[in-house]
Amino acid sequence: MGYKVTVYVNKVGPYFNPHETYHYYQLPVCRPDKIEHKSLTLGEVLDGDRMAHSLYDIKFRTDVPSKKVLCNVKYTEKMLDVLRSAIEDLYYFEFVL
Repeated sequence: MGYKVTVYVNKVGPYFNPHETYHYYQLPVCRPDKIEHKSLTLGEVLDGDRMAHSLYDIKFRTDVPSKKVLCNVKYTEKMLDVLRSAIEDLYYFEFVL
């Protein structure tokens, strides 16, 4: 109990066009100060993966007593347009544990 669960963010893209993918951090989302990528296997590289460490802090079988704010972002209209577009285009977000 209490073991850290490493959460990686990977690629995002429109659900109906799986060949159009972007790195998760290309969207205006909470991101670490320095983005650290995971070493990838040949299969992951060939699959187009781009796994990077996330800010999510998850512990196995540990209760979370209250909500924790991941980050504070002041969104500009342009940033909101990018997120709206991703929602309207039914983007999928791939996370890896």
